[in-house]
Amino acid sequence: MNASTSRTPIRAKPSTLVSHAATTIPPASQTFEPAVKRVLRHRLRSIFLYSAAYCWTPAFVWNTWSTGGFSLWNLLSLSTIALSLAFWVLGALPVTLLRKFYLTATPSASSSPSKTVKAALSKRSTYAALICYSVSAVLLSGLHILLAYTNQTSESGKGEPRLSPFVKSRKHPYYLNGRFIFLMLTQLVCAYAFLLRHIMRDRFVVRWPPLSVDDEELPPRFDPTKIALTTIAVTTLSLATSTVLFGVTRILLLPILFHIPVLRLALRPFATHFLRGPWTLSLPLRHLELLFRCFALGLSTVATWEVSESIFEAQISEPITVTSVSADPVETLISGTTSSSTYFQYFAYMELRNLIWEDSPAASARRSALFADQKHSPSLWVTLCRTALLQLGKDYQHFVRRGAPLPGATTPAPAPVPPKKPDPTPSTPLIRKPIFKSSPASPVHAVIESLSSDGAITQAIASTAEVGAAHVPELFRSVAAVAPASVKEGTDVVVAEVKEVTGWIERYNPKEMAKKVQLGGVVEKYCPPRVVAMGEILKEWWHKDRLGKAAEECLPNRELDVLIIQVLAHLTCVSLDEDRYGVLQRDIPRILEAFISFYSAVGEYETELSVKFKAPSEEEREKLTPQEREIQDQIGYDVSLAKDAMRPIIDAFKEGLARIVRTFNDKLQAFRFPPRTARQLQSFVDYTARPL
Repeated sequence: MNASTSRTPIRAKPSTLVSHAATTIPPASQTFEPAVKRVLRHRLRSIFLYSAAYCWTPAFVWNTWSTGGFSLWNLLSLSTIALSLAFWVLGALPVTLLRKFYLTATPSASSSPSKTVKAALSKRSTYAALICYSVSAVLLSGLHILLAYTNQTSESGKGEPRLSPFVKSRKHPYYLNGRFIFLMLTQLVCAYAFLLRHIMRDRFVVRWPPLSVDDEELPPRFDPTKIALTTIAVTTLSLATSTVLFGVTRILLLPILFHIPVLRLALRPFATHFLRGPWTLSLPLRHLELLFRCFALGLSTVATWEVSESIFEAQISEPITVTSVSADPVETLISGTTSSSTYFQYFAYMELRNLIWEDSPAASARRSALFADQKHSPSLWVTLCRTALLQLGKDYQHFVRRGAPLPGATTPAPAPVPPKKPDPTPSTPLIRKPIFKSSPASPVHAVIESLSSDGAITQAIASTAEVGAAHVPELFRSVAAVAPASVKEGTDVVVAEVKEVTGWIERYNPKEMAKKVQLGGVVEKYCPPRVVAMGEILKEWWHKDRLGKAAEECLPNRELDVLIIQVLAHLTCVSLDEDRYGVLQRDIPRILEAFISFYSAVGEYETELSVKFKAPSEEEREKLTPQEREIQDQIGYDVSLAKDAMRPIIDAFKEGLARIVRTFNDKLQAFRFPPRTARQLQSFVDYTARPL
């Protein structure tokens, strides 16, 4: 019995208890962002298709003009298709890829045109856009010249477009062609003007559609009329600017350059003929067909850029739905809210809002699962609440600072050095003289030292010279006295000049000198008063801060904040019936405190804006001068723009707080709030208690 027992192995019974560790919510880079990027790639292909379809229009117009007549065959001819493809590759494709690479959802902080340009010049994207537009304009010009020489037909009927880089001359084969230079100059000015408009509008930033509007219909995202007017205005101003630049260069710049010896030798083989010929003011009348050609080419170029960018703006900001391809839609969307990019956060909160706002049994089941989630650590609601409140807190701090950047980290003060203890040993004075007796110097060395210093020998020689001079006759002494006086006079003049130059150098201030030679001083001195007044108005417009831009600077993520407020407010309201375990209700004080604090700060800023402008009555307005009336209208317009920028987030806070107060009503007494939050919340309770 014992032997059999010892030979039988003892086995432990397997346990049926399994430890299931809670999983974490996957990051947005693994779930939400790849799905959004997949949709965006599909939209990018649509943008390419739409822009290519538009490029067929300028290609057909240019092909018809070059061939000299309208033909239905040109609609689908191989030359039109090839030209439209070239137009798309050289014009539409570069600007679309430029917008894709430098797309951002955070606007730049700038409240005046000067600050806008200064901020743009500090970004790499501005220089990339400058290169892109310039190269595209030059390549489209080359395409137009190639098309003109291929068909060998111009609108003037001469058969030669005369657009080669050099004039056709056997005697001067390297003379530059003025028509070619003017065409390229016009295209480059169009590129720079379009870039300036790009900078002023901050077009690398996504323009989100409005979230809450009144009964008015939304304006279309793609407005052909606006695009046409913008294109014509930019092209007209560019053509006028290039004409002025060409004339000023021919009248002023070239003569000055030809007076410089080195530049004269370099420019003589290429530009001597520009100094001769007809008057500059008569050139536009002599080359009307060139002006029309430049206008048409610039119009087609700017229109291609504007249409391509408008299509991109309309497509890239449309809402994206990814829940249809996700196994767990709520988990995917909450994962998307944790993204580091506000662009992806916007799409996540937008779809989450639409998902939880549904009034259906399926939506109620999704919300209940969100509140009762125990599979994740932290849970879905904890992650959503923490991420949303953190984003609101960042934007609140940014608003409190009025858009100013975070203050730099202060370096800690160095620790005080402890005083040194006195050395108990007595200090002996240090002897700094030689302790050994020096050897006597040689007689020759002593004589040299005496001559080089005011020693006895030198003094004896000086006294001997004075005694000898006393025995010189008066005639020679008078002549000898004249020469040193003249030398002294010349020395005094030189010293005075040196002192004058030294004083001028000491008084030199680069800033003051720049003020003396700046353009404003020249304009005020030599220009008529009207020109000076226009310059002052332009300078004021350039440096004046806009209240509307300042409000947008304080609330850069206001569209995202509105979505966060709507999501948190709706989930808080439905939690009264669908949150069986009270998971959300523990966070209600934090949510309400965040809402009240942000809403109070925005309300105070709105009050400050109202104080800046008080609409005058009709009697007071009649007493104002036209200039004062114009100033009042401008201030009122700026204040209205600033209030319009803040109105969506104010309305979202009001609606969210009112819904929460109406839903919980007396149950809010069970929560504890800070005194300031309680007072603000009481005002909402009193407001909702009023009879309608």
